[in-house]
Amino acid sequence: MKHASLWILIFCFMSTAACSHQGGAFGLTEPKAALPSSAPEKPFFSSSKKSPQGNAYYFYLLSKLESYEGQLEESLLDLKQALDQKNTSSFLEEEMAKRNIEVNRVNEAFEAVRRSLQLDPKNEDAHLLLGKLYSARKQSAEAVTEYETAIRLNPEDEEAYAALAKEYMAQKNFNRAIAVLFRLKKQVPESLTASYYLGAIYFSFTKNYPKAIAVFQDILEDNPDELKALQYLGQIYLEQDRLKEAVKVYRQIDKLVPEDLSTLLRLGLLYYELKNYEAATQSFLRILQTNPNSDRVQYYLGVIYQTQKKEEEALASFSKIPKDSSFFKEAILRSVLICQDRSRFREAIALIEKALSQKGDEPEFYEVLAALYSIQSNYDQAIRILNEGIQKFPKEEKLYFSLGVAYDKKGDFETGIQMMRKVLSLNPQNASALNYIGYSYAEKGIHLKEALVLVSKAASLHPKDGYVLDSLGWVYFKQGELDKAIHYLLKADELSPREATILEHLGDVFLRKGNRKKARNYYQRSQESLETKPGKEKSDLEDLARVKKKLLEQFGSK
Repeated sequence: MKHASLWILIFCFMSTAACSHQGGAFGLTEPKAALPSSAPEKPFFSSSKKSPQGNAYYFYLLSKLESYEGQLEESLLDLKQALDQKNTSSFLEEEMAKRNIEVNRVNEAFEAVRRSLQLDPKNEDAHLLLGKLYSARKQSAEAVTEYETAIRLNPEDEEAYAALAKEYMAQKNFNRAIAVLFRLKKQVPESLTASYYLGAIYFSFTKNYPKAIAVFQDILEDNPDELKALQYLGQIYLEQDRLKEAVKVYRQIDKLVPEDLSTLLRLGLLYYELKNYEAATQSFLRILQTNPNSDRVQYYLGVIYQTQKKEEEALASFSKIPKDSSFFKEAILRSVLICQDRSRFREAIALIEKALSQKGDEPEFYEVLAALYSIQSNYDQAIRILNEGIQKFPKEEKLYFSLGVAYDKKGDFETGIQMMRKVLSLNPQNASALNYIGYSYAEKGIHLKEALVLVSKAASLHPKDGYVLDSLGWVYFKQGELDKAIHYLLKADELSPREATILEHLGDVFLRKGNRKKARNYYQRSQESLETKPGKEKSDLEDLARVKKKLLEQFGSK
């Protein structure tokens, strides 16, 4: 038994057809697929044939309704019934081809569309369909021939021009695709299809942004509320980093489609990039009015508050992000940073400990928690936390590296070096571990040959890292090669300006060279850098005291 809803619809349609003139609203016409500019309707069956008998029309209509409801096999069977009633219909053969495509029977579709063209060689829709089948088979030359035939039969068939342009685009022959679209514009000057395809080619494929912008602005001149053109224009401005112009476009889109989440999100991010934090905040708050559980927006809002130094508001936003969110880790780390910068270490530790209890599969949480204890010189706790992390993540290089640093700061130099060598056993290319061992040896004046090998390898891996070049210069200094030391230390200062350790090293080298004026200058710059550093740790205070002592002993001033 057929689906009841189909019978009701068939009854209604058949009744309407019986009461109307043939070719009327539900009569013997089949509209083409919706296009930007609609083409004239085509006869339901070939105009060279008589109007169909009732049974052929009944089975065709039943087939269409079944297709709409997704009953594809039933639709195909009933279409065959229609053909049995009228077996010389080009239109029905064309429909048979479409149904076979729907059920992925491409060979049968080819046969049906060829039968359609044998019955009516001037069936432009059948030529277009055959072209699409050839395109799917990558038979480009045959596809082009069919599309051109369809265009010749109907020079205003926008779908045929679009299919031909797409075929050339698939071949990356964009000039030919553009030429096809200009042919369409000549035939149908108001064609939005031609304009959109041209704009898309200029924007996405040839990257000719000025021409793409001109095309979409042309569309908007005649249709200022054409949403798709505005969206394209906004994308082009974004890709060109023309943020102010992008904002104007997305504000226009916002007026046309109020409360559209993607538009508000883009506006919020654009305002943030333009440092218009109030406008960004308002965009994100508008989203939260209708989507209060949006973790993405809560995160962005927290970042804006953090940028504005509104720490409490930032912490509140970050706290609303659930543990299963992809933004959870970043929200926790930013929250910890806020608390650390304000010396609220207990709160920072509580945050990261809670995060670990909620989501213990983030090795970075162990690393950050250990760092918080290390800042307070509680190295035993730091070591304990890192060992817990290593038990869970035995191949995590960063945890071993942090453990080595913690042992070193605690005063256990040898164990610290062992941990660094463990890092290198996991990854011989770890520049941080290579640099750490080499610099540590240079500081102690031991194993200088190995130190040079290690730090040179780190520098080859990261030639633009100021801290690595500082280590290389320091090794050369310890070896007594002062000119090489100055060469690398000056490069390090260029790459990492205002870094106190690099400046102090330069002072030491120039003092050894006998250039007291430069030595004093670099010591003073190192002192200034340390004095103005926010959130000084114990090691920073020790460095500051050492630099002041050098200035006092060498130059009689601090």
